[in-house]
Amino acid sequence: MGTIITTPCQDDIIRLLNIGNNSIIVQPQQVIELIHLQTRGFVKVGDMSGNEWLDLMWNSGTPLLFHGHIDEDNLLTDQMRRAEYVVAEMRRRRLKTLRTMDGHGRFLTCFLMALRMAGEDVDTYTIEIYDIDHNANVWHELFFPTNVLVAEENILEEYDDLDDTMVYLNFCSIGGQVAQLEEFLQTAFGKGDNIKIMLSFSTRATTYYGEVGAFSLRLPKKYDWNYLCNRGNFFSGLVSAIKHTDTSKKRLRVDTDSIAETSDDFSNDEDVDIDIFPDEEVDVDVEVDEEVCKPKKRKNPRVIMDEDDV
Repeated sequence: MGTIITTPCQDDIIRLLNIGNNSIIVQPQQVIELIHLQTRGFVKVGDMSGNEWLDLMWNSGTPLLFHGHIDEDNLLTDQMRRAEYVVAEMRRRRLKTLRTMDGHGRFLTCFLMALRMAGEDVDTYTIEIYDIDHNANVWHELFFPTNVLVAEENILEEYDDLDDTMVYLNFCSIGGQVAQLEEFLQTAFGKGDNIKIMLSFSTRATTYYGEVGAFSLRLPKKYDWNYLCNRGNFFSGLVSAIKHTDTSKKRLRVDTDSIAETSDDFSNDEDVDIDIFPDEEVDVDVEVDEEVCKPKKRKNPRVIMDEDDV
């Protein structure tokens, strides 16, 4: 990305993002500094409408929250593709509520921009942001616009309104939650015939690599998995209950040496094919009924927290 001209408020936001050593997880120091900034006259971005917030965060064509990220161009391309797909799916199904997870707000920025690019009014959509990390929820409450509802809960335990809510499980890493994720998918798909869930997860080697690798093998066999895109080992697609067989597949080679210890399905002397990748990326252009639903009023209030909670 090229050089951007920023306002003092935008400079403060960029400085906030550079606090700490993790570009994905909200850091306690970032939350504390955000609270201090607000006591010193910093623009209260959490009081902005979705449109106002997007105008601030997407400065002169450059998304502010991606500024300085080590892989900002590829990250932006990947997140915009996912956001455009989510918007297209929501418009196709006439949904006005997105339920997802986010860190500092990069996907939220892309989602709001994708809505605007599709000709939608950003402020007629509701975004429910779930997280079990307290610091992240304080950041979400103070930093995200007014059409975002914050829930300090596990998204995998929320089954309300699945028929009229777009659920996007946007994991950095599934970690040790594979069993709970599979239980969630099975329960969710049992609540309606038309429920579809967007899923993103990493298959990179971690402590839980074997568990995640085994899940990757089960995914296309147990569910209807429509691959969308990937950035390295980070894969995204749409999951629904199996209704038909899709034979158009591409294969990913997985070294099973590192996953055999945690799964009886593999041996140490062979590679395994994962049939979860179609031959071509998904076209996100869809036909949309021009009549749209009114935004839904949610029961849960925005989380209210103060500095003592951090």
